[in-house]
Amino acid sequence: MAALGTTTKVALGAKAAKSPLGRGAAVKTIKATPIAAKAGLKVGKPILKRRTRKRVSEATDAVVLALASYAPRAVRHLGLEPPKRKHTAPRFLAGAVVGAAAVYLLEPENGAQHRAQLAKLLG
Repeated sequence: MAALGTTTKVALGAKAAKSPLGRGAAVKTIKATPIAAKAGLKVGKPILKRRTRKRVSEATDAVVLALASYAPRAVRHLGLEPPKRKHTAPRFLAGAVVGAAAVYLLEPENGAQHRAQLAKLLG
């Protein structure tokens, strides 16, 4: 939630809350039975707030995830958690060592001699 400002959160909350109220169900209920409608609104208001908070949270998480994936510099600028660096050097080095050993032991001309020398050294 730290990625969005208060104004943006309010705007997103208003959009999320607008959909259930835009149908006019609350207005019709108020006109029909004022006392029951007031009780219903008191009960429904926290539920509506909870749904709105959840929708805003999901939208914010999606924005932060997209930023973290596609714009690491923006993430650092906003003060969010930077993406973790991948440790590729050890993997690359291990692959290079395995490849060099395979070439050394399996080359057609001197590979048999090298394998015999290694077997003599180890055994």
